[in-house]
Amino acid sequence: MNKRIYPLATMIVLATGASLLPWLLQSCKMEPKGNPLAKTTAAFDKTVLDLGDVKQFSPIFGRYTLRNTGESGLLIENIKTNCYCTTSVFDQRVIKAKDSTVVTIRYDSTRIGIFQSTGIVTSNGTSEPVLLVLRGNVIARR
Repeated sequence: MNKRIYPLATMIVLATGASLLPWLLQSCKMEPKGNPLAKTTAAFDKTVLDLGDVKQFSPIFGRYTLRNTGESGLLIENIKTNCYCTTSVFDQRVIKAKDSTVVTIRYDSTRIGIFQSTGIVTSNGTSEPVLLVLRGNVIARR
């Protein structure tokens, strides 16, 4: 997807609710790049994390546990975040069957106000990308 269109698509989803979510996820779908691993199954413990009020300039992290529920190795292929203020950290190793890993979404808390950041996860464990949401409200430090 064109890098200039992606933030716009995310804003449209936020403005219109989830009505355009299937289109956004389909447009971000990526083909595996020579991934030799067999298809497996995987599940996140949660996909939405609301942190409530957090102080400006404090570290904001959302941690999501991904469990390989299948019988073969799980590989996270990519996580696309919705803007420059959001980054992701994830294992780039193969997660063994019945094992788990933590995916971290980090938000830059320099701006005051309500935020909602997303990460779209593609792996060999799900047929469709998974949308992780991190939201909260950055309040001024006192």
